[in-house]
Amino acid sequence: MNQKFLLIGVVVFVGFIAGLMYLAHLDATTPSSSESKFLSYAEDLGLDMDQFKSDIASDAVAARVQSDLTLGESKNVSSTPTFYVNGSPERLPNDVAAIKTFLDTKIEGSEPQQLPEGAHFKGSTTPKVIIEEFSDLECPGCGAYAPTLKEFFETYPDNDIALVYRHFPLTSIHFYAESAAKASEAAALQGKFWEMHDILFEKQREWSR
Repeated sequence: MNQKFLLIGVVVFVGFIAGLMYLAHLDATTPSSSESKFLSYAEDLGLDMDQFKSDIASDAVAARVQSDLTLGESKNVSSTPTFYVNGSPERLPNDVAAIKTFLDTKIEGSEPQQLPEGAHFKGSTTPKVIIEEFSDLECPGCGAYAPTLKEFFETYPDNDIALVYRHFPLTSIHFYAESAAKASEAAALQGKFWEMHDILFEKQREWSR
């Protein structure tokens, strides 16, 4: 009799542990309520939704966002957007022609720059000037710059200039900023980082409410 109850106890215990492991797996692969706000945009981009849901909730995506945030903090970034041009902090004009004029002066005499490994970038693959942008997808100021930068790189796609995007979600004032950053990283795993970046800025007033 005692052996019977012992066996039942072992079965119950194993079932309990298995249940905990299953719940932990679900927690690690299921978007939070804030992350779920971005599912419709993933659908609009034609992403594999099962993969997107798993990726946006993953530790790997969270670590990618945190890596950019840590880098920004090491550079004393405190607001967004913050721009570095070839490693030096700069104020970037919010006008395509003005950006062109400003960066042309930086190109003169500059040697080719090394793009950071694994970074999200657009523009030249062998740039003489790298703009590094620390940005918050929920930041209205960043949203105001986004169409200008997009137009600039569409107008001058091979102009010795590259834009490197870094996440810097200001979570103390922007509730959905970190989740939005994760959404863009989850999209990046399916080759759609810039597409998600663009739609999140275009729809910023919609999802940030």
